[in-house]
Amino acid sequence: MVSDRDSWGGEGWQKELDNLSRAWKKLEQEWADIDSTKEEKPEEKPAEEEKPREKPAEEEKPREKPAEEEKPREKPAKKKSKKEEYADMLKSLKQEVQDIKSVALVTKNGLLIHSNISQGVELQIFSGMSAAMFGAAEATILELKKGPLNDIYAETDDCKIVVMDVGPKAIMVALTKPDCNLGFVLMKMKLTAKRAKKLIGA
Repeated sequence: MVSDRDSWGGEGWQKELDNLSRAWKKLEQEWADIDSTKEEKPEEKPAEEEKPREKPAEEEKPREKPAEEEKPREKPAKKKSKKEEYADMLKSLKQEVQDIKSVALVTKNGLLIHSNISQGVELQIFSGMSAAMFGAAEATILELKKGPLNDIYAETDDCKIVVMDVGPKAIMVALTKPDCNLGFVLMKMKLTAKRAKKLIGA
């Protein structure tokens, strides 16, 4: 029996080997292509959207308080002299009591302290006589043992003269209108006398 191998002859067999070799290479190439497609490709991460850069928050600056305008320093009030205080005191009394024409402060030995008596009057004589009048009345009261003298007044057709005690050192003399309200005049003079007593004794 003749085998197929013998029937091909030498050339047929060789040709068949070549065909098989080429077919095998073709299969290898296909398998290589298939394997290459099977290789996992690294998953591409979706490109992250680029976020806009946030500006650094500006630090809130503390609000500056408006500079306070420097107030000019008030100069301390100049202390008045005693003469100025006497003048203000007598002027105030005359303004409060319209019935008073003139007023003066006199020491009990007849020296003038201060006055706003109008011109035409000899102040030294006026002061001395006022002090003498009050001294005589005071001596009379003491002789009668009726207590200390507070005030006296004399009346003429043109005016009234009121003399009031201002402590151990002085008296106050006021010339008023003849029809004055004597009670109101005495009340205001007493208030002024208290102020004068503190000032003279200071």
